[in-house]
Amino acid sequence: MNPFLYKAHPRLLQWADLLANPSAHGIGEIADLALVFLALNALMALGLRWAAGRAAGIRPSFPKAFLLASPASLLYLPLMLTAVGDVVGHGFQLRERYILIFSIFVGSQMLAGFYAIALRHGPRGQPAGLRAGMAVALFLLLISIPACLAFLGLDALRRLS
Repeated sequence: MNPFLYKAHPRLLQWADLLANPSAHGIGEIADLALVFLALNALMALGLRWAAGRAAGIRPSFPKAFLLASPASLLYLPLMLTAVGDVVGHGFQLRERYILIFSIFVGSQMLAGFYAIALRHGPRGQPAGLRAGMAVALFLLLISIPACLAFLGLDALRRLS
């Protein structure tokens, strides 16, 4: 199978379509996607606070952690929804999803560099460093797995009722 023609999770398609063509969506759809993003981003922000505290001794405030977790949420959550949805549905095949997995790998490397610079400590605001940035980025990737599982479960319950 051509890996460029894989079937993505419907939320991934909605997020991509919203970014590409925002005027085609109503307020209800936009509000639904925004609420999903904000709820999952709050979970990611809690994880960022914990990981930054453990890896670099930095404890950002929740609003700052919420803003810093946004890039990870935008990158990890849509991609992980597709991957986790395949695993839950027993349809994951690496030959069809290697571009998706490679995208997650490259995204985690970019986020590690971002967090290495964005997380600052000390009186002069020194960057946390690459080791702390990598730890935070990978921990947020780890948090995205149960967050996506919970979202898939709630989405399935919503469709049943």
